[in-house]
Amino acid sequence: MRLHQQVVLPADAEELAMDVVVDGFELFTERGIVDGQWSAGSGLTLRRYFENACVLCFPNVYRKWQRGRRGWKDVQLLDAWSGVERSMTSRSPEDAVVARAAVDALFEHLGEDASAVLFLADQNFSHAEIAALLRLTPRAVEGRLRRARRTARTSIEEGGR
Repeated sequence: MRLHQQVVLPADAEELAMDVVVDGFELFTERGIVDGQWSAGSGLTLRRYFENACVLCFPNVYRKWQRGRRGWKDVQLLDAWSGVERSMTSRSPEDAVVARAAVDALFEHLGEDASAVLFLADQNFSHAEIAALLRLTPRAVEGRLRRARRTARTSIEEGGR
């Protein structure tokens, strides 16, 4: 059977790992602890049982991640600059053009995924709402926001790439 190989960026790999651990922990506690499927005499340590739960969860988490990436591949962020344009009304047209160019460059540098998360956060969506829209977990949204803000801060400090 042939598998579709996909490039996974380090930031995405971190998100995948976090999601796998969360899902694995839920499976581990639900089946192993609550349902009593694990016992000390079973031959598996608690650690090994938890690792196996994570391995079992990985394919579903990975498929969910792939579906989320495909679902937003062709979506354009319309009216993404309304917040920038609102903040530029009191400035001169030249300042507005320079600011918009800086934001355009920053969003291009961030990529589609981080730009979508930043845009939705700017529109006052909660992490749970963003997660539902982008087919992510709220924890993944938090991670993407944190990395996008860090990248934006670094870009501004370096002179506004």
